[in-house]
Amino acid sequence: MHVKVLVAIYVVQRESGRTKALKLRLYLRLRLPLDLGREEKRNAKTDGVTREPPIESNEIWNLAPRKNRAPVDQGEVQSDAERGQAACPLRCVHHRRGANHQARRREDPAPMSMLDRFVDRHRSAEIVGEVETRREQRDELRSRRDDADDERPRRGKPEDEDKERDEEPDDDDEMRRGIDGLDLAEGAKLDPEDDTLLLRLHQRLRGPLTRGKLSKDPIVYEHILVDEAQDLSPVELAVVLDTTSQAKSITLSGDVQQRLLMDNGFSDWKTVLAELKLSHVEIEPLKLSYRSTKPIIDFSRAVLGPLASADAPLATREGAPVDLFTHGHTGDAVATLSEALRDLMQSEPQASVAVIARYPEQADLYFGGLQRAEVPYLRRVAEQDFSFKPGVDVTDVRQVKGLEFDYVVIVEASESSYPDDDEARHLLHIAATRAAHQLWLFAVGRVSPLIPQELKDRSL
Repeated sequence: MHVKVLVAIYVVQRESGRTKALKLRLYLRLRLPLDLGREEKRNAKTDGVTREPPIESNEIWNLAPRKNRAPVDQGEVQSDAERGQAACPLRCVHHRRGANHQARRREDPAPMSMLDRFVDRHRSAEIVGEVETRREQRDELRSRRDDADDERPRRGKPEDEDKERDEEPDDDDEMRRGIDGLDLAEGAKLDPEDDTLLLRLHQRLRGPLTRGKLSKDPIVYEHILVDEAQDLSPVELAVVLDTTSQAKSITLSGDVQQRLLMDNGFSDWKTVLAELKLSHVEIEPLKLSYRSTKPIIDFSRAVLGPLASADAPLATREGAPVDLFTHGHTGDAVATLSEALRDLMQSEPQASVAVIARYPEQADLYFGGLQRAEVPYLRRVAEQDFSFKPGVDVTDVRQVKGLEFDYVVIVEASESSYPDDDEARHLLHIAATRAAHQLWLFAVGRVSPLIPQELKDRSL
């Protein structure tokens, strides 16, 4: 005879900060002899073990009491339908094999005596205790590993296993990082501007700069030429001047109207030369403009407004007028510009064109639109990596300083990008003076107040 036994065990498991109960079901199939009484008698003779009296049938059913449990009569055989589901608390002993089998099972309590010994031998408390012990050992091992990781200095990027373990970011880590993902805590490091101060201190306290750590030969130049001097501070110019020979032969070239840095201390030539103890040096302005046409020069001076120099440069040639295109949406501006650039590159394949925005994000936006419009020879320049080849370069205004293009397109010439302030005037002036032959302006929304009114009146 075979009996199928189910032992249900509830185990509490904790992992990943969550606690959940698992119900483990163990099915066991026991093979019991038909004549249990004779088996008990034979065993008593051979091993001398005194057997406990068998458990009565009513005690068997009381192993798992349940409310509304139907009583069981020893002298009466009940069918499954009559007894119902509540009368059988141990679902594993619920066999549907007829009344004779049910009667024989109740008359012979030996199978339940075997079940009782099995449950005593394999108690659920022991299993739960074993599970708890293993869980504690695993938690202790994980705690030791975390402590070892905290004591080990971290350099570079964390290991892959650390990334998997720290998938959920800590609130403290989020507070220490900005929206761009960079750490808000400033480390102890020097800024690039500090190099100039350290070099100047070395010159004043220890003497001239040398060519190496072990070399005592000073750095001396017979003549120095500095271009774009308006973007250097007086301290930087002083470091360069002290590397010249006793002749102090140096040439400074620059345009104050094309300043990129508003806070470097370079206000005008006379003030800077006085700080460098060169007040006796004469300033010779260049009066001819060989790059741009007269309409472009007039527009660039009008953009500067009160910041324009008293001596206006003279243009060497005439050219096409400056055009302004206004649109209500960026998509319309990109569509108009892409069509014009395709026609231009088809008619002049050797021309160099610069699409200049004030901010890199605007340059990315227009580059994506022009790329989808299949503008030929299109390039995105973000780190001054110009190829100096024919085509269309999309970039921002801080990348084109000192360069020249046949055609220049200034995009987003709106009030939000170029408001009425000194920095916007200088940047718009720089972008406009990069054009050698023709200049286009595209504005979305309200046009910049820096653009002359006569150009607004005839905008396209």
